[in-house]
Amino acid sequence: MPIIKEERLNSYNATNFKFDSVKDEVAGGMKEDWKRDKIDDAKKRAITTTATYDEFKSRVAGCMLKPIHKNEFNAPPKFAYNRQVEDRGYRKAAPDVVPAAVVQRVKSSSSSGPAIRNARELDRELRKRGTAQEKVALIVEHLGSPEDVQRFFGRELDAEVFRQLLVALDEAGRSAAPPGTARRLLTDVAERCPSSASQVAAFFTAEERGLVARLLARDEADPEDPEVVRICASLGLTTATLTAAAAEVQRQAETSPVHAAADPGSAENLEIGR
Repeated sequence: MPIIKEERLNSYNATNFKFDSVKDEVAGGMKEDWKRDKIDDAKKRAITTTATYDEFKSRVAGCMLKPIHKNEFNAPPKFAYNRQVEDRGYRKAAPDVVPAAVVQRVKSSSSSGPAIRNARELDRELRKRGTAQEKVALIVEHLGSPEDVQRFFGRELDAEVFRQLLVALDEAGRSAAPPGTARRLLTDVAERCPSSASQVAAFFTAEERGLVARLLARDEADPEDPEVVRICASLGLTTATLTAAAAEVQRQAETSPVHAAADPGSAENLEIGR
């Protein structure tokens, strides 16, 4: 019978007992058990699906890697600073004294807005905007013409960046942008960037398609309009989805208190008219 080698148990000593060391020992044991089970499962799955030994080794070696979701490619960093700096006892260097003239020149140059040259810089600037109103202002400033849309999205359009732009237009409402901003952006993408639009449509789910339909319905888009038909064909929308979104927007407008107050046929307005 083979003898299994095991680690020796640490004897309990009340005088030298420390809870932190026991806690670290238990955590290390749990991690080793998890690692062993993970590797064992990977070997059992890979033995029946791999064709070569090199592929088998790669599958087993990467079994503990965390999968990356499509939304994490352009997600902002989870840590805004280096935590290891304070732990190692490094001190922050004293800030240099900047002349007041230089500070004033920098403020005056940045007040006019950053010069965004490509889609990557647009994505970086979009991450800096915290609210939906600020993101909509970015659309109005830098995506205000078909030429700008083609310059940013003509070669490639990231699906996550486009989704964030649509969500910002939806959350900000009509008061944050001129009327027809969402329809104009969708039209420019569909007409000036057809290949990018088709690539984005491949990543769209029912939620994103409903979002596009809701934005078009808010701008009172006609499903029979050739411009709207082009948008729906480029982004994978159907006429039924757009019609349902228009009906939902109409129902919300009728039940909103603002619509009831402005309705000339309401009971209060009739009473005032008498």
